[in-house]
Amino acid sequence: MYREMSAAEAAAQLPNMSVLDVREEYEAAQGTLEGAVHIPLSELPVRLGELSDSRTHLVVCQNGVRSAMATELLSQYGYEAVNLTGGLKDWTGDWQR
Repeated sequence: MYREMSAAEAAAQLPNMSVLDVREEYEAAQGTLEGAVHIPLSELPVRLGELSDSRTHLVVCQNGVRSAMATELLSQYGYEAVNLTGGLKDWTGDWQR
């Protein structure tokens, strides 16, 4: 089982987490959270080694569905991961474009 966090909760915890954006390239090109690592969900299983295993990862996508799948996968491999409930469509904080 994985954890979930609202956009407001995530904004407060953001300095203590790494951000993983699992959207497709064309989506991430439109903007993402500052400092986010971009690995599309379809590539995540073979790119897990690119992630730190010493930090909590806030996993984001557009609506929260793909990030939920990615968070479950990360949890199965022992990573500390939290899904952004509602996805980036609910994010009201700063974006990096």
